[in-house]
Amino acid sequence: MLKQLRDKAIVQYHDDGFFFPINTIPMEEACIARSQLEAFENGQGHPIGGVQRNKSHLLFAWVDALIRTP
Repeated sequence: MLKQLRDKAIVQYHDDGFFFPINTIPMEEACIARSQLEAFENGQGHPIGGVQRNKSHLLFAWVDALIRTP
């Protein structure tokens, strides 16, 4: 099914060069993913960085599940 932007969204895109926000996953799922990220960062004592930001889906099962959500 092809989804189209509403007129207001198109105007915002032309005016600002971007359209935001775009809801892609349910809020509950986003909150769960954020909690998992924060728990990992708290466990290691600092935010993820470096190689942890590259191909994160290979390091974290919850990121893999997030990007594969239909």
